[in-house]
Amino acid sequence: MTSDSSAGLYPRYCLHLSPTFNTWCLLHASDIHALKSVPEYEVQNFYFHNNLPIKWARIVGIVVAVDDFPGRRIYTVDDSSGACIECVVVLKTPPLLDTSAPKPDTAGWFNGNRPQPQPPADCLDVDVGSVVDLKGGLATFREEKQIKIEKVRIIRSTEQEVALWERRTRFRNDVLLQPWVLSEKQIRKCKKEETRDTTGNDGDEKQRKKEKRREHRRKIEEEMRQKTDAAAAAAAAAAAAAAAAKEDRYRVHKLRKEVERPPMPFLTSAAADPIAEGDRYRVHKLRKETERPPKTISHSAAADSTAKDDRYRVHKLGNLRVNNSGRRTGASGGLLRQVLDRSTGGGM
Repeated sequence: MTSDSSAGLYPRYCLHLSPTFNTWCLLHASDIHALKSVPEYEVQNFYFHNNLPIKWARIVGIVVAVDDFPGRRIYTVDDSSGACIECVVVLKTPPLLDTSAPKPDTAGWFNGNRPQPQPPADCLDVDVGSVVDLKGGLATFREEKQIKIEKVRIIRSTEQEVALWERRTRFRNDVLLQPWVLSEKQIRKCKKEETRDTTGNDGDEKQRKKEKRREHRRKIEEEMRQKTDAAAAAAAAAAAAAAAAKEDRYRVHKLRKEVERPPMPFLTSAAADPIAEGDRYRVHKLRKETERPPKTISHSAAADSTAKDDRYRVHKLGNLRVNNSGRRTGASGGLLRQVLDRSTGGGM
C-alpha cells in the first residue's frame, strides 16, 4: 500500500475494484453526514465509509422544506434517520419570448416580461410533503454534506417506499457493514496497470504511429482496389455497350431487309388449296388459248368428198353457162369457187 494505508485506505488506482465505485449507494441521511473526506481525494469528490469510496448517493424521504435562492432551489429531505439533508437543484432561465426591452415599474425595478427561472422537469411537481426517491452527487457546503440532484422520482404508494427501505437495509448489511479487503496480487496488478498508463507514453506514441502507418497503408490498398474495380466496371460497361450496339445494328439490318423484301403471297388453308390450284390451271389454259394461233378447220373424209363434189358441180355449172352465152369468161364460176373454198376451208 501507499501512504493511504495508514488511514486504512487503498491507493487511488485500486478504487475501481470497490463495490461502491460509480454506484448509486442507497443510504440514510445520517450515514451521508457520517462520511469522511480525505484531502487527497477531494478533487474527485470521493467520500469514505470505512475504506469504501462513495461518490453517488441515493435517499428516500419526505420533503419538509423548499427554499429558493438565485439560480438554485434547495429541498430539505427527512428520511426518519435522525438527520435531514439538503438536496440542491440548479434553476435554468428559459429564453425570452418577447425580445422587447423590459420597462421599469413605479419602484424602478425591471419586472416586465422577464421569465422566471425554472427547475428541471422532474422537479416541477416536487413540493413540501412529497415523498421522493432522489439521486445525486455528494458535495460539501459550509461543512455540511449536500446532494446535487441528478434524478428525482415522486413515490406514489407506500408499497414502493417500503420496497426501497428493504433495498436500503440489504445494501447496508451486504456492502457497508462488510470489510473491503484486496489481496497483494490485486494491488500489484492495479499498480502495474497504473505504471503502464503513466510511463507508457513512449510506447503508446509508437503504437499510435504504427497504427497510423497501418491505417495509411490500408487506405492506399483500398484506393487501389477501388480503382481496379472501377476499371473493371468500365471495361464491362464498354463490352456491354459494344454488344448492345452490335445487336442494334443487326436489328436495323433485319428490319431494313424486311421492309425491302417484296410482299409474300397470302397463304391459304389446305381446304382452299385445290380451288386455288384449279383457278391457276384455268387461267393458264385461257392464257395459252389466247396466245395460240388459230387452228385450221379440219374436216373428215366425208366432208372433203362433199366439198370436192360441190366444186365439180360449180365447175360444171360454170362451163354450162359459158357455152350458153357463147363467151368464155369463167368469172361467175371463179367467184363461186372462191366462196365455196372459203366456206369449206379451202384456205388450209
